[in-house]
Amino acid sequence: FTGAVQARRGAFERAGGGTLFLDEIGELPLQAQARLLRVLETGEVSRLGGESQVAVDTRVVAATHRDLERGVDEGAFRGDLLFRLNVHVIRVPPLRERREDVADLVKHFVRSLAPRLGMPEPVVGEGAIEALGRRHWRRNNVRELRNTVERMMIAGGPVLGVEHLPADLEGGGAAPSSSGGLATTGTFKEQRRDAERRIVERALASNDWRIGETAADLGLADHASLLKIMRRLDIQRP
Repeated sequence: FTGAVQARRGAFERAGGGTLFLDEIGELPLQAQARLLRVLETGEVSRLGGESQVAVDTRVVAATHRDLERGVDEGAFRGDLLFRLNVHVIRVPPLRERREDVADLVKHFVRSLAPRLGMPEPVVGEGAIEALGRRHWRRNNVRELRNTVERMMIAGGPVLGVEHLPADLEGGGAAPSSSGGLATTGTFKEQRRDAERRIVERALASNDWRIGETAADLGLADHASLLKIMRRLDIQRP
């Protein structure tokens, strides 16, 4: 590659003797899947800028929210790679199936977000936690919960109650207006654009701005479709 003057150790070498975690493996392009499969089968990698093969001893743990078997049927994921990865499967149930974890997750997010937001840790009232527990959390729901807690912390004070729940959260926050918070003035085209922008921005925030996951939640064909919509609506990551 341009500017390469020496071989560089990649992720597999740096994780040698340990574990390499590959998040969102379902988003990996087919070309990269072939390279990963080669490493898993041979136990060797080629350094960037290098000319020889280097043996690696690395445990691989992969995670995804996608149905990889369906991806194989649709030609989006390699069946031989799935076979290699599918040695021991740990299913993490969605939050709606383990609502008893909501309280602990909320406390964890408060502790981790407070330093980043430059504020002392607020106390979350039981009413707010119960309302969050009743929420019908969607796919990527833990990220959605984290985003909700962050919004509450920004809007609230030292004690977070039901009144600090976002207005778009079921069972909490102020009741939405008849217009749903959308623009009520302007042409039909302008109001439709405003509605589309709010829908996309809300989905992006719920998925921590992960393009592939947001596209799946919105029922779009792929991440490229979402990027095209974002350009049309002039949506940029804050």
